[in-house]
Amino acid sequence: MLTTLLGLVVVASILVPPLLPSWRSDVRTLTSAGRSATALAATRRARERIAARRRLFLALGRRRTQPLAVHPSALPVAPRTGVEPKRLPTAAAPITAGFYVNWDDNSFASFSSHVQDLDWVICEWAFVVPGGDSLRFAVDRRVLYTAEQQPEGRRPQVFAMVSNYDSQRSDFDSRRLRRLLGSRAARERVIAQLVDVVRRYDLAGVTIDFENVPSDLHDDVAAFVHLVDLELDRLGRTTTQALSVDLDAKALERYGRASDRVILMAYDEHDKGEAGPVASQGWYVRTVRRVLQHIPPERVILAVGAYGYDWNDATPSSVGDEATFQDVMRAARDRGAAIRFDPASLNPYVTWTDPDSTDHVIWYLDAVTAFDEARAGAALGVAGQAVWRLGSEDPGLWRVLGRRREADPATALSTIPAGYDVEFDGKGELLQLGARPTQGRRALTVDPASGLIVSERLTTYPSPYVVRRYGDAGHKVALTFDDGPDGEWTPFILDTLRSRHAPAAFFVIGMNVERHIPLMRRIVREGHEFGNHTFSHPNLALTPGFVTRMELDATERLLEAVLDRRSVFFRPPYFGDAEPTTADELVPVGIATDLGYVTAGLHVDSEDWLKPGVRTIIDTTLAQLARGNVVLLHDGGGDRAQTVAALGPLIDSIRARGDTIVPLSELAGLTPAEVMPPLPPASAATRLAELALFGLLGLTELGLYWVFFLAVMLGIARLAWILALAVVQRARSRPA
Repeated sequence: MLTTLLGLVVVASILVPPLLPSWRSDVRTLTSAGRSATALAATRRARERIAARRRLFLALGRRRTQPLAVHPSALPVAPRTGVEPKRLPTAAAPITAGFYVNWDDNSFASFSSHVQDLDWVICEWAFVVPGGDSLRFAVDRRVLYTAEQQPEGRRPQVFAMVSNYDSQRSDFDSRRLRRLLGSRAARERVIAQLVDVVRRYDLAGVTIDFENVPSDLHDDVAAFVHLVDLELDRLGRTTTQALSVDLDAKALERYGRASDRVILMAYDEHDKGEAGPVASQGWYVRTVRRVLQHIPPERVILAVGAYGYDWNDATPSSVGDEATFQDVMRAARDRGAAIRFDPASLNPYVTWTDPDSTDHVIWYLDAVTAFDEARAGAALGVAGQAVWRLGSEDPGLWRVLGRRREADPATALSTIPAGYDVEFDGKGELLQLGARPTQGRRALTVDPASGLIVSERLTTYPSPYVVRRYGDAGHKVALTFDDGPDGEWTPFILDTLRSRHAPAAFFVIGMNVERHIPLMRRIVREGHEFGNHTFSHPNLALTPGFVTRMELDATERLLEAVLDRRSVFFRPPYFGDAEPTTADELVPVGIATDLGYVTAGLHVDSEDWLKPGVRTIIDTTLAQLARGNVVLLHDGGGDRAQTVAALGPLIDSIRARGDTIVPLSELAGLTPAEVMPPLPPASAATRLAELALFGLLGLTELGLYWVFFLAVMLGIARLAWILALAVVQRARSRPA
């Protein structure tokens, strides 16, 4: 009976929601001059009082469980099941792969957008160290996590790529390779490392990309690849190797036997010397046919270039500067240049002249060239295509490659999706979304005889996100604290700020405000500003838009009820910069802009959340002050003893440099009253009633906690008593 009553109470607590306030003030938007009469999108909404908090939790409950409060680099990765070892592609089901790199944010943006188009994702995660005796790994757990979240049958297989690339020299280092291959101990150590990383992350295999190989090392490289293949074969995993098209017949045959598959880098027809096509169609077909004379086509995957080269007559070097597809679109759009399509090479290009009379020409590869190359590859019977590289490609490419490709290329490629890069207008760390992406358009001609696209004409250029930035101010520093208020650490931080007469902005979590209402009021009473940091601190990059809106709404309503004010400032959790570069980062900024918020980014991360030590927090912050004006610290989310200890000396050090600590509103050119406008007096009674309901809800939840706790304890005691009686009864019933 008690259990039934408790169940009814729980159901009633869910069905009877609290009422939250719903007032919105008018504030002035930010401009590069600091002030404007234009109002932010923040007018009062005449809507029914609704249960934002309950809606939020119900929405979260309907979603698939996700880690809402972890840094992306620490996302949990469970072993993937259903890995298809040694998958042999067929003409009907060619492999579509993409190369992933950690050093370009757009690579992850591309991968997450097109993960279900890929069979394989080949990640540049392993590098031969300068001594050649081991590997350095840089595994991006976001890739593993994203792949893991896909439905069964649509998860790409993840490969780790190992290379001899030297990031300091920006070139492939043959010396590292020679040291590795010249030592048996080094070879065994490296192979053991590869086997370990494959097992640890349940990878599908390894791709080996050794370039600038001296002619006398080809046999040794092939032997090493074969040893890797033997070890991975025992695990049922796949070994692939990236090969240059310039190799001679002997090397091709040897490499073709060493691994399960080779990836032919059929591009860079012109990358040095005279400007020209990156991979003209005729050259591409001739090159591939030559390779297929020495390696069976079913073992060959053709790399598809997704970039271009910018040549100009002002640079003495004969090497073109690499350009992504979006770089090309931006250059053509900004300079009013027309994209042309060469009918001989079937490659596009664009030319223009700078105001200083410097002539430019960019030859590049796009979705049209990818389609033509894939069609040629299918005719030659190869195993598939691999895009180099994710993030630099024409996004329209995925409409003609991959699992979801469309049948009619002329229709599929007629629109050009916006690219992955973000364009910024202005300087500073306060952000609003200025424009959302728009698609471009192109007209195509398909040759009915060959099936190739033989003509391309762009009629509209695609345009990406545009972000307006404000707040750049010399020698002014705004201190900001995230993840509070915290009953243990926030009071100490407030004491330090008061003792040094330093203002700050606190980006608060709704759930913490609910627990510490007097502390939240103290923050405002002592002259500090506050901003919305969501209600439950989710990673908004992994959160649907409607849940993001509920997170903001629930927190705003609670703050209005508690403080009789609202704030125009917002900071997404895990938002570590003032240059959001991917759609995942920009969607929350766009939602916040639509709701009337200004997003507070940052350029100065104290990294106090790592708890590196008091001195390190101070030094890390001071070293970055030249980059920006907004400092990120934390007053909640864990043990902040180091932050408390560092804050006083940090304030003194900032001022000793000649910088002034100012409210965040001053960077915006506004007053505290303008960024935290008071609510109309007429709504005071309503807010008082709503605050009472918040308090009643909190007491109800606390009461339910103790009722459940007592019920569980009584249940355990009852069970123990029954077990004891059973033991006694059993002992008494035994025959003497």
